[in-house]
Amino acid sequence: MDATRMLRLGLAMIGFALCLIPGTGARGEADPPLEQGYTSKAPPERGIVLSLHGCAVFPAVDWNEYFERNGYKLFVPDSFAETRPTAACAYPYADLEQIIELRLRQAVRSLRILKQRYPDEPIILWGHGEGGSVALSLDVPVSSVIITGHHCDLEDDKPVRTSPDIPMLVMQGDQISDIDQTFNISLFSTPEERCEKALTSPLWRYVIISGEGQPPRLIRADAKKALQRFLELNSLENRSTTVD
Repeated sequence: MDATRMLRLGLAMIGFALCLIPGTGARGEADPPLEQGYTSKAPPERGIVLSLHGCAVFPAVDWNEYFERNGYKLFVPDSFAETRPTAACAYPYADLEQIIELRLRQAVRSLRILKQRYPDEPIILWGHGEGGSVALSLDVPVSSVIITGHHCDLEDDKPVRTSPDIPMLVMQGDQISDIDQTFNISLFSTPEERCEKALTSPLWRYVIISGEGQPPRLIRADAKKALQRFLELNSLENRSTTVD
């Protein structure tokens, strides 16, 4: 058995930890957001990306294409496939707490099902905007975490729950008015200061791309290089593999 296969099987062992998450875990478990969301067609050559969209369904076309082109099978569940409050995309963010609680349950269920379907594959959890809040609020065994369209920390000084043993990349543009409005104290600290304070694990890093919105466009060489480097460093297949 080659080293890659051994690493993948080793990762599969932590999949059993998902059985500890509340829920039936049955193979026939229904997941309308996963079933009615977007799923790429290609097989997972390098692993799985579970994308948690923003306050509304978010088609990050260039990011999606990047993952698919480089061998990742992409799943983008649609949280609106279940009965829930309407999108909370502007202040005062009506029903936001209820929405986050619902989306946490949805994300845990989707992760459990993907672990069952692809027990040997690493799973990258990618949260954008509101989905970033969900991802940062989860303590579940995944291969790595990517956050876009969100600060490095959570609102109201809530603790980041990502395990310090899981690599994480937070990438944002410096045009951050659309994410600052959810943070009441944002005027009193810079994005860099927030990240330096929040990212306490040596496996967590942040990149801020000048002149960009959320997420930074991957036509920007610095944004693409940062994502590429993160995936290379945390690849279970071949840590020296280069992606385009």
